[in-house]
Amino acid sequence: MKSYSSEQHKIWTILIANLVLAVIGIWYASPAWLWLSVIGYLGISRVGGEIAGHRYGAHQAFEPTKTWHIILSTLQIFNCLGSTISWALTHAAHHKYTDQPKDPHSPHVSPWWKIMLTIFPPLPYCTIPSSVRKDPLQRFYHNHYFTILISTYAILALISWEIPVFLISVVSVVNIMIAGITNIACHMYGYTNFNVNDKSTNNTFVNLITLGGGWHNNHHANPSAWDFGVKSYEWDLCGVFIKYVIRPKTS
Repeated sequence: MKSYSSEQHKIWTILIANLVLAVIGIWYASPAWLWLSVIGYLGISRVGGEIAGHRYGAHQAFEPTKTWHIILSTLQIFNCLGSTISWALTHAAHHKYTDQPKDPHSPHVSPWWKIMLTIFPPLPYCTIPSSVRKDPLQRFYHNHYFTILISTYAILALISWEIPVFLISVVSVVNIMIAGITNIACHMYGYTNFNVNDKSTNNTFVNLITLGGGWHNNHHANPSAWDFGVKSYEWDLCGVFIKYVIRPKTS
């Protein structure tokens, strides 16, 4: 099955296109359109990325209803970082070889600019949960990822070119920057609650901008937990959303 690395050139093309379109949009369109980017960040980046792609897709940390399964799987597409299956393969390598030479995005292995630009080395062999790999919807989205992404973008542009630019492109640029910051800062700066066999840390600043994704040491200690907070002051808004909005079948 194709991994993130095997289609990385396509991902880079989309990321570059999103950067160009985001600059054009911010330069020429009304600043009022940025409200759509705020919605996109919350819905696509946080719900579609952190919750759907990371906690649900890569780790199967909770079991949503069928309706939420469809919503989450669909939102994940528009992070512009590849399908859930391909992204989960990359993330599996990170957890299996954390801060070791085979880790695709450790600041202790790769220079910061490669991590920020998602220039990852070829991935070692890893597996992802069979419930993700064999899921019909995830396989369909994986096999037709770029067609779905580009056609959706084009349809939205026919309504108004500002819609996909501010809903997808601007959010994609912000999302990739935050992902890079998380991968770097949460393995170099912060504090730890658990003595794990890597250099992961809990970073309060990262937690603020990711709405709950900064408790990285907690996450590496217990990857299957959908709430990253351990101590009373370690708030996790993504975990709150899972608990009270998605309301998983099991925890």
